[in-house]
Amino acid sequence: MKNVIICVLLGAMAVSGVLYYQQSQKAWEAQNRIAELEKKLAELEARDSKHEERTAELRSQLLNTKVEAVSKANEVEQLQHSITNQAKDTNSNPFAGMFKDPAMKEMIKNQQQTVMGPMIDMMYSGLMTNLNLSPAQSAALKELLVKRALIDSQAGVSLLGEDSSPEQRKGIMEDAKTAKDAINDQIKQSLGDNAYAQLEAWDKSAGDRMAVNTFKGQLGSSAPALNPDQESQLIQAMGDERQKFKFTFDFGDQKSYGADWASMFSDEKISQFTAESSQLMQNYLSRAQSILSPDQYKIFENSLNSQQQMTTVGLKMAAKMFGGK
Repeated sequence: MKNVIICVLLGAMAVSGVLYYQQSQKAWEAQNRIAELEKKLAELEARDSKHEERTAELRSQLLNTKVEAVSKANEVEQLQHSITNQAKDTNSNPFAGMFKDPAMKEMIKNQQQTVMGPMIDMMYSGLMTNLNLSPAQSAALKELLVKRALIDSQAGVSLLGEDSSPEQRKGIMEDAKTAKDAINDQIKQSLGDNAYAQLEAWDKSAGDRMAVNTFKGQLGSSAPALNPDQESQLIQAMGDERQKFKFTFDFGDQKSYGADWASMFSDEKISQFTAESSQLMQNYLSRAQSILSPDQYKIFENSLNSQQQMTTVGLKMAAKMFGGK
């Protein structure tokens, strides 16, 4: 999957990023409930005093929800602070000790499997509809896609789990590629050449689709939901801008990786990539202005900022683990 920079970042997400995402979603949900309750309260207060008891009940619910929202927001801030500190710490691999515990390894594996199923549903349901697959065919394809995604994620955990040598890292990556190639062959045989070509094209926009799906999950009563035309236009616009944009060094393109990971994950390259990513994000936002409503646009901007922050944290973790200077 190309929705994260390299499989090591998928491993990092399995440990911390997934938790961050879940807490962020809870905070957004609490904020949406506040907006709904405030709307109901305003409507009741505009009516006669017979609804005084119901109004008082809603005020109580609103207060409790605001307290919950503050709590969730604090949890998100604390979690983000913790992750960032892990990336800044100049000592050894922050995750290495965690993976010495067999119970911890099993918990992370189970977490990966739990997360991947819904993620594949979210990312590929549209493609399965376009291909007119039967329920049985869709289920079989989903199973293979989950297996393929777990290869990268579990390889990432392997890379995070110890201070591996360049030869060991190369072996992990090559084994992952071999396993994914075998699954891709199974998918191609199952779908046929034409449908498999559509899958490959769909995969190329996986990062943009994930960004849009994350954004969709943050829309609530404070902004209208995306309609299908908006979603399609936004994904297309992001894909167009990404294709036109030329990174000095693209951490999203594994073909540009060599054997010297310490040199690749240097502070200079990470800073440059972060600056260039910010420019690409501005290009996305410029295109989004003609696609989204003002309320949607504001949430989209916040969502892209959060996703970029997590990518930067992941890169800093990788730099620390692989000796970037």
